Amino acid sequence: MLRNIFQTPLLEWDFHTDDRFRNYDAYCQSLPNMASLRGKVILPGHRVTIDSVDSSLLFYLNKLLDRAELLVEFPEETPTAQILEKVLGINPDFAFVSYAKASEIIFLRDFLAAPEKLRQATDRIGLFPFIADKFHRICGEMNRKAC
Repeated sequence: MLRNIFQTPLLEWDFHTDDRFRNYDAYCQSLPNMASLRGKVILPGHRVTIDSVDSSLLFYLNKLLDRAELLVEFPEETPTAQILEKVLGINPDFAFVSYAKASEIIFLRDFLAAPEKLRQATDRIGLFPFIADKFHRICGEMNRKAC
């Protein structure tokens, strides 16, 4: 709900399964929960209020799709370090910045591997029509019929 900030989904481990925590899956599951706040007064952090739940969600959804579109051209096996350098201009030797951006790339790759999860979540909360063009453009570039 932070205005004009894209939260980086840091790469984490699920200690219960000793596997990678799937931030993208959690993100899609969270969308209906956040949409349930519609009509409520939300006072996040240092701000007085947010414009609306939908405008906040759409900001992040559009940012996700904008960034995912940058990755579509790269084959799945492209090393993350190569994407960091080519797309973002980040030297992989800068540890913290590389870690944060690599985590974001993994999140976006998870989206590209299963875009239907985001589609279902946004359909469920009525926001898919607002992102449909970008979503279908990305799916078209991936030649995915499930989109």
